Amino acid sequence: MKLSQDLSLKQVQTLKLTPQLQLAVKVLQANQVQLSEMIEQELMENPVLEIKQADADNKELSVDLPEVSEKAQLVEYVKEFEKYFQESQDGLSSGGSFQTVGNQDDSSTFEDWVADKVTLSDLLEEQLFLSTSDEAEKRIGLYIIAALDHNGWLMESVEKIAASLLCSIDQVEHTLTMIQSFDPVGIAARDLKECLLIQYYQEEIQDKTVRLLIEDHLEELANNRMKEISKAMNISYQEIEIAYNRIKELNPRPASGFLHEVSTAEIIRPDLFVEFDDEKQMTITLNDNYLPNLNVNQYYQEKIQNAEAMDKEELVYLKRKLNSAVWFRQCIEKRRETIFSVAKCIFEIQKDFFEMGVRGLKPLTLSDIAARVDRHEATVSRVINGKYAHTPVGIFELKFFFSGGLKSETGEMISSKRIKEIIQQAISEENPKKPLSDQVLADLLKARGIEIARRTVTKYREMLNIVSSSKRRKYT
Repeated sequence: MKLSQDLSLKQVQTLKLTPQLQLAVKVLQANQVQLSEMIEQELMENPVLEIKQADADNKELSVDLPEVSEKAQLVEYVKEFEKYFQESQDGLSSGGSFQTVGNQDDSSTFEDWVADKVTLSDLLEEQLFLSTSDEAEKRIGLYIIAALDHNGWLMESVEKIAASLLCSIDQVEHTLTMIQSFDPVGIAARDLKECLLIQYYQEEIQDKTVRLLIEDHLEELANNRMKEISKAMNISYQEIEIAYNRIKELNPRPASGFLHEVSTAEIIRPDLFVEFDDEKQMTITLNDNYLPNLNVNQYYQEKIQNAEAMDKEELVYLKRKLNSAVWFRQCIEKRRETIFSVAKCIFEIQKDFFEMGVRGLKPLTLSDIAARVDRHEATVSRVINGKYAHTPVGIFELKFFFSGGLKSETGEMISSKRIKEIIQQAISEENPKKPLSDQVLADLLKARGIEIARRTVTKYREMLNIVSSSKRRKYT
């Protein structure tokens, strides 16, 4: 077959998001913290925008310019922009379709939202510098601390650390042993066995059975192979059970409870508040406490309307920035309206949850909400992801209220969350010597009128992080 190269023209039709639509999508899917950062960035980059002060006198300037001039068109942009702002604010403050929470309480500060936990690195570095004055040990120690994962385990081998720092393996081993004596107990271990043994010796447990189980039988313990352990160690099931319970008191993740240096404190700011009055009527309120009102800078208003000497290039620049400001503000308003309409629909469907808990949840999918609010499923997905509601029973991400479900024999739809709750409750009440198998759990659900396959029960059990019946069995 002869191969050849040639040039050809081909017309292809594709869909691409314009920069404006990309911004709209980005604003919609942003949470409160991210949107605050976006607004701050836009204020820095767009001189036309500014934060509207509550006591500011924002009267529109009206200067007659020739109708045919480009300056007049730009003035109309400003007026339209200001009119849009005024209508939006009037509609929201007087009988609008939804309520907002403004800056009503100035007593809270940013520090109130930040977790006051010390990072793991800070704690370990402080202990390192108090434990040694040797610069080489400090350098190795800092490297080891930086190489810990989110569990507090050492991710790199001693050999690699020595090669990276051009020092001996013995120096690294010596420094590592020193760090392993720090708090939290078990830190800087290279595997689970070492982590548990560090805690065993530092807490002076002095139980030979516990030590031997950690050293030689961790895998068998994890798989509940009591017979094999009993035979190998020549001890009773009861002795194994006592020692195993002691091991479970140790912490396999020493870094838990600390903020790791590579992570940041997550700030959750509810986007909505859900409240009920004495007559159980639901009120949904948008939380705009951290979103400032935006306005056109008065200086640029005056400059646009009184700029006989302004050249064309400057006019084009200001027009572009004004268009950007109008669109950015429209995106924010559209985001608020969309979040409110989607949330209102969700809570109307799941109203029983606030009285009955998980058992009151109804099966709900993205397509269900999308059809009701006349939006695309992708839009609903962006709205519920990372958006939180403060309710009388706690703070929940909006996507919590979504789940699949099964139909009972009576025709009632039961959510998967409710089915998981039934499974978890049944397992919590089981006889530990005769734990319930997945098939038995499926039969129990069937007895309640819920037809469910064993493999589905297995999937739900695993989602609940519950081990199989063979691993749950107690021998004493």
